[in-house]
Amino acid sequence: MISNFFFPILLSVLLFVVDPGDIATVNKYKKAAQEAYEKSDYVAAAEAYQFLIDSMGVIDNKVLLNLAHCYYHTDEEDKAAGFYKSLVNNSSNEQQEIKSVAFQQLGIINANKKDYNAALNDFKDALKANPANEDARYNYEVVKKKLREEEEKKEQDKQDDEKKDQQKDKQDQQKQEKQEKQEEQSDQEKQEQQKQEQENKEKQEQKEQEEKKQQEEQQQSEEEKRKEQEKQQQMENPEIDRARAEQLLKSMEEQEKQYFQQLKKKSGKKKGTGPAW
Repeated sequence: MISNFFFPILLSVLLFVVDPGDIATVNKYKKAAQEAYEKSDYVAAAEAYQFLIDSMGVIDNKVLLNLAHCYYHTDEEDKAAGFYKSLVNNSSNEQQEIKSVAFQQLGIINANKKDYNAALNDFKDALKANPANEDARYNYEVVKKKLREEEEKKEQDKQDDEKKDQQKDKQDQQKQEKQEKQEEQSDQEKQEQQKQEQENKEKQEQKEQEEKKQQEEQQQSEEEKRKEQEKQQQMENPEIDRARAEQLLKSMEEQEKQYFQQLKKKSGKKKGTGPAW
């Protein structure tokens, strides 16, 4: 908040600064500016103070201070800061109270901008200029506390960020381990599946081989059994085999006879058809 320190406007000024003929006009505008300021009509007050400086040539640090206050109240902080800085640079030793208030107001402006270090230095300078400036002392403690809170908050935020990073790293590690475990489990399942498929294949091949072997053994057994039966039949009926042999021999002789007869017929036909010489 702005300082309650308000300088009453003097009704007289040095004769070498203001023409005696203009004293009435100067006093009139000073009074009007003061009344407007007290009514919180800071725009009108600023216009009156600015007229005194620009048009009447009034050189008075109290007028400059009140003009700076007017611009501060109308949210023109940059313009107000310019007048406050001119006061802290130009105020004489006899006007340390004005210098203290100007420093105090610069501190408030910097605090509004959240430049707490600059504000803290401004309040220190205000107290150096006037140790009795309780508003500056109060603002100094407020900003010092605010600055400490900001530093604590930054430290806490840093710790929170580190904690979040650690937690994230832990979660990422757990996620990676889980993924690796799933991949390992998947590989094991795949290997087991392949192993099971290989076992099933081997079992199937073994089963087919056994079935084939059984079929071959069965066929061999049946063939041996058939041969044994034939052999047994031959041993039991030798006459049947002899008759078959005789019949086969007779059939072959008959076929040979028919062959020679056909050959003889063919030879006779060739003699009858030869040319006459």
